[in-house]
Amino acid sequence: MQSSLIAIAILGGTLCSPANSLHLEGLPGVPYRPPPHVEVVCAATNLLPDGLWIYRAVPQEFSPAALSNLMSLCEFQWINLNKPTTSDIADKKLIRFTDKKQRWTRCLEIAPTLGWIEYNADSAPTPAANNVPNPAELEKLAFNILFQLGIDRSLLCDKRSGYETVRGRISPDGHRLSTNVVSRGISFARQIDGVESRNAACFLLVVESNAKIKRLLLNWRRLLPYEPHLVATANELAESIKSGHATLPPQSGNMAGLDTAAKLTVTDITLRYFDIKGSQALDFSYPFAALTLQASLPGTNTLTFYLQCPILSTNRLLSSRSLKH
Repeated sequence: MQSSLIAIAILGGTLCSPANSLHLEGLPGVPYRPPPHVEVVCAATNLLPDGLWIYRAVPQEFSPAALSNLMSLCEFQWINLNKPTTSDIADKKLIRFTDKKQRWTRCLEIAPTLGWIEYNADSAPTPAANNVPNPAELEKLAFNILFQLGIDRSLLCDKRSGYETVRGRISPDGHRLSTNVVSRGISFARQIDGVESRNAACFLLVVESNAKIKRLLLNWRRLLPYEPHLVATANELAESIKSGHATLPPQSGNMAGLDTAAKLTVTDITLRYFDIKGSQALDFSYPFAALTLQASLPGTNTLTFYLQCPILSTNRLLSSRSLKH
């Protein structure tokens, strides 16, 4: 069994097969190792599953009906098909539609193998925008579009974000005289095995007047279960941090004094599944932990900061029958 174990490490290079090791390459931040004298403990009370799967990304497909619906939604016909000459999208089956009559102000790209769709309309909205859907109407429209694209909406997180573009008149003294919403957007996160994907916008929709689509983005990889693993214990998580298997992402606060801490305490654990930009190929998606920590500084001072760390146990491989949630 030992030869089948997955070692989790933060190293350079590309993502390797699970038979060797998984890397947290692509996560923001730099490798972090606390000074040797620092005590690291995990006091988080989050209820975590006993185990989680590593998923393998395999080629995706969009049905003919989904492609037809997408062309209709974005107002394209087959005559608008434009064969890509160069592209940074890693899909040899890339399909591109452009509106040549409008000097390519609208573009739809479909990467079926990656499960990636992106539509952009560059036409600037007028200040006198009318009938922009309200948030409830926009959410209903988004669900309808997902249905037309063949996406299982039960795999969306409850988490969603809203966006507004507002224009108005300003008085000479700087006071706003009027406001007008000229576009409104909504995005959804995807959940994998009940855990939110690192990509917080697996689906994004922005509309203008009369619900005309300005931007549409879908990042929906086809993921198949690869290997189930136990979730790390509190002691394993603390040891992983202490041994340097964590990354320090950009922080909003002042980090001065962190290297003088005598103790680091994990106070909160948020699980995420690893992903990268949807237009790029991915081998495996695996869970990791976004951690909130409190550093005990000299005197009575404390510092709150954040780390990202492997969450799968490195010393036991689960059988699929032993997984419990």
